[in-house]
Amino acid sequence: MAASTSATRAPALSVRPNTRRDSYECLEPLLEALSRAAPDDDRHRRLREEILRRGLPLAEHIARRFVGRGQEYDDLL
Repeated sequence: MAASTSATRAPALSVRPNTRRDSYECLEPLLEALSRAAPDDDRHRRLREEILRRGLPLAEHIARRFVGRGQEYDDLL
């Protein structure tokens, strides 16, 4: 007797709409404000530091994906 194919198949992946906010969407207003701030303005420095702080997890994630492809992890950051 043949086994049921539905029992041997992997469960179907559900396609969920992206209901989560992109955690990096908040950088857009900061980048816009940075582009308007004068480079010698203290606000420019603070905005730049905040953007780097918020974007570092993404940069680390991308760097980890490329480790072992000819570049050192620290060089990728």
